[in-house]
Amino acid sequence: MKKLVSALAVATFVLGLTITAHAAKTIECKIVASKEDTVIMDCGKKARKMKAGDRVDVKKKPPEGC
Repeated sequence: MKKLVSALAVATFVLGLTITAHAAKTIECKIVASKEDTVIMDCGKKARKMKAGDRVDVKKKPPEGC
């Protein structure tokens, strides 16, 4: 029984670390302007974590309301 509880505790800890690491990589930005093939985004203070050449995945949220 102790081994099962220990294994469950370790699994929960590892899962918590994984979720925290993923959340730390997520930065929400707002598109300020776009022209042809250039997009300007405002990411606030978190923009300091990014540098030229970083790859970025962009997911567009659906419009709110109907």
